[in-house]
Amino acid sequence: MLQQMQTGALDMAFLTVAEVSNRAPDFGAFYAPYLADDIGHAGRILRSETAEGMLDQLPGAAGVVGLGYGMAGLRQIVARGQIDSVEDLQGLKLRITPFDPILDFYNAVGAAPTPMPLPDVYDALANGQVDAIDMDAELIWILKYYENADTVLQSNHMMFPMVGLVSARVWRDLGGHDPALECVEDYDFCLRARRDFTLCAVDDVLFDYRIHSRSLTATRQSDIRPLHDRLLEREIPQEGNAQREAGAWLHLMQLHPDLSRLRYLPRALIRQPMVVFRNARAISRWVKASLSPAP
Repeated sequence: MLQQMQTGALDMAFLTVAEVSNRAPDFGAFYAPYLADDIGHAGRILRSETAEGMLDQLPGAAGVVGLGYGMAGLRQIVARGQIDSVEDLQGLKLRITPFDPILDFYNAVGAAPTPMPLPDVYDALANGQVDAIDMDAELIWILKYYENADTVLQSNHMMFPMVGLVSARVWRDLGGHDPALECVEDYDFCLRARRDFTLCAVDDVLFDYRIHSRSLTATRQSDIRPLHDRLLEREIPQEGNAQREAGAWLHLMQLHPDLSRLRYLPRALIRQPMVVFRNARAISRWVKASLSPAP
């Protein structure tokens, strides 16, 4: 996938840091055994200034731009037999992700590490092709590797982070984030991206850490709304389909029950009066809502 992003065949991807470290070896440091005490500690490592600074080398080293990190969990050991101590790993044929730091770790503890792609792992554990596997807790549960095992050892022995990447070419064309648009820079980025790319909405809430009463969205509406309007004004085409443009101005006007937004009505009238007349009832309802006291 990394090569596809370099050639322009792929715009964005969420890859394991292991794959990235083949081009930027510094990232292999994340796989130091027992670097993180627990999930919370791992998260603090990935959010640290040091980790964020490491992303700066990616455009030159790999032709991609790093947006940030993620992680499915710490690595655990799933085995067909009993594992009570490190001695029980001696000579154990153990599936690993094909990556040198993981290979070195299991060689050091005396196991027989066996690189194997993920699609082959379930059957390999089921038929005894391997005695154990190295896997994060999330996939152990989701892909039901425990069905073919006697032991799930919560060893937490290694981080296995991911990194969000964008092709450097795509990032250059999009222009990146505009720091002058504080609070709406992500929205601006999406609006610019939709000009050249098809964006799809995901109805599910994927991250809820921003949904609280102290978020920027909740506390800085007076700053956000004018910037939000400015971005939408920029996106309304100034030439071409007059009917569509007039409808866009009316839609922008009715986004919020605020009579100051009547400033958009003349723009719609200038472009296509009939669109305004056809929407007279909707405009009337919006005016009444704008005049009503806030609950």
